[in-house]
Amino acid sequence: MSMNPAAEKRARWRRYFLQHVGGSEAEVDAATEAAMRALEQGSDANGIIAAGLEGARAFRDTPQTRTRPSGTGYPLAQHAARPQAPAPRAIGSNSSGIVRGFQERQTMKDRLYYAVWDFRLARTDAHGNPLIPTPIRMIARRFTGAIRNGDLIDVGKKCQEGRLIKTRRVRNLTTGFVVKARGLRPLFLRTASLVLFIILLSVSFYFQSH
Repeated sequence: MSMNPAAEKRARWRRYFLQHVGGSEAEVDAATEAAMRALEQGSDANGIIAAGLEGARAFRDTPQTRTRPSGTGYPLAQHAARPQAPAPRAIGSNSSGIVRGFQERQTMKDRLYYAVWDFRLARTDAHGNPLIPTPIRMIARRFTGAIRNGDLIDVGKKCQEGRLIKTRRVRNLTTGFVVKARGLRPLFLRTASLVLFIILLSVSFYFQSH
């Protein structure tokens, strides 16, 4: 039996923070709850990730009540946790990142119009330093699914800083859907169709001439 959409989103984000937050299960749960609150408020993927990391940090910094050893007769005053800067975490992976600069345009090839999607994947390293964005291009007669700025997506290919990646399929980790390019025939099918057309045309001319 499949989970409802809210439960599926919670499970996906929990898996994400389980990989990027580390620590105890309680820290991962705190990050997940904070991320879900940000999601309900309409935050994009980058905002959801930031909220989750902040939720984990806040959990780690929660003051703990301590008592003196038995026999002292009175409790030790509660100690406030020392403020700590949130530990930097990588955003994205070697095949995923946050969508930035999304643009859609039309191009013509073989007297047919195609839709072209161009965007960049923004990522950071394990120290929180931004990496050079990876340009992505998708071309199709039509697309199933959608991509927008702020979505966290996985292109299924290793990103190399600044090097263009052309793909026909990506997974939108924010929405949970796979985005596919449709209406494109592989090169060998186009070539085979052309060869078959030439053969049929030649046969037709042969019979007409005889």
